[in-house]
Amino acid sequence: MIDDYRFYLHHRWMEGCTNTAALTRDIQQLGYRSDVNTARRYLRPYRTGTVPADLSLPHPTVRRVADWITPSSPSSAPTNTHTAPRRAT
Repeated sequence: MIDDYRFYLHHRWMEGCTNTAALTRDIQQLGYRSDVNTARRYLRPYRTGTVPADLSLPHPTVRRVADWITPSSPSSAPTNTHTAPRRAT
């Protein structure tokens, strides 16, 4: 979902990076799974000069919140790795 990357895209566009293919590669490295055409459609208003003045946060979906708070697997759950220091003998 491109909404997850809109702050990044806005920031990079305002820095002067207006190459949609490069911006798409950037967000794909951050986890974006769609293609350049979706990014192109999203950035079309930027090209026509109507840069959004207000970038309000999107409302998170129930699924997204559940992903944030639920470990994906038992191995990713935090474990107590603290061990007592050894005594010098």
